[in-house]
Amino acid sequence: MTRRRLRSFVLALVLALPCPVWAQEDLEDILGGFEEEPEFLAEEATEDSGERFWDLSGSVELSGSFNYRNHRSDTGTRYFGFQRLRTRGNLQLDLELPYEWAFRAEGWGFIDPAYQFRGRSKYTRAVLDAYETDAEFGEVWLQGALHDRIDVKVGRQVAIWGRSETLRVLDVLNPLDNREPGRVDLEDLRRPVGMLRVDGYLGDWSLTGIAIPEIRFDHLPQLGSDFYPGVFAPPEIEPDDWEDPEFAAKLTGIFSGWDVTFQGAWFWNDTPRLARNPPLRLVHDRLWMVGSGGNYTKGSWLFKYEVAFFDGLGFTSNPGD
Repeated sequence: MTRRRLRSFVLALVLALPCPVWAQEDLEDILGGFEEEPEFLAEEATEDSGERFWDLSGSVELSGSFNYRNHRSDTGTRYFGFQRLRTRGNLQLDLELPYEWAFRAEGWGFIDPAYQFRGRSKYTRAVLDAYETDAEFGEVWLQGALHDRIDVKVGRQVAIWGRSETLRVLDVLNPLDNREPGRVDLEDLRRPVGMLRVDGYLGDWSLTGIAIPEIRFDHLPQLGSDFYPGVFAPPEIEPDDWEDPEFAAKLTGIFSGWDVTFQGAWFWNDTPRLARNPPLRLVHDRLWMVGSGGNYTKGSWLFKYEVAFFDGLGFTSNPGD
């Protein structure tokens, strides 16, 4: 059996609904009184900004879910009633360093006692490892200017490579957390990866180059979960960090009323496919992508577009297909 290669062409067009001019004027009148700060608040903010070079913030989230339909996963686990009682903590530290450099470190962790209440023996080890407890560092980066026209950012970070929020056409650099498809907050959906990003500026144009030595992939539903189809999880073959890096580049132009980007990337497909040749395993394809995106405003209307060409996509098919 030979491996098929597919060249695909993807186009996305997003149209935002207009906001009437009279509504915008009324809103400006209503909010006009909030534009100016009282003098004593402005003075206090100025004093604080001069003394404090760090900011520590965090949050605690509590989320739950209830399965109203009694059913079982393919491995026999019964899913009914309260299934999630997750408590998650987020912590972020930002530092303002000399010479206008900046540093950020964030992390998160969660624990879900629902599995203990329902009986941990009912779940597979993969489900308990992925959904009962988890913790990791998020973005950890150092950013600053090497020159008046050159910025650099190094560390684990998120690089939004496209224009649309949920439809991924150009946005191919960061993998996703899809352990519970459709239930992850948009701000937590992308998984940061270690990369070196350099931005250069000249007039209305900027050029971005990215090298990604840390290879991470989509976090997918686990064997025995409510979202995993099947009773067997093939081993997943992943490229090595540093030995199989990814690269991307983008040219951006920003003008009055519109902007445009031209970009390309040489990367690994974040979603694995089943290899057709034995032994049974999941593999990731090495892909090329070139594309363009942009925004255009016309009165109260906003038009967005993304178009991309991919080369190297592989698919699994039955023998003889």
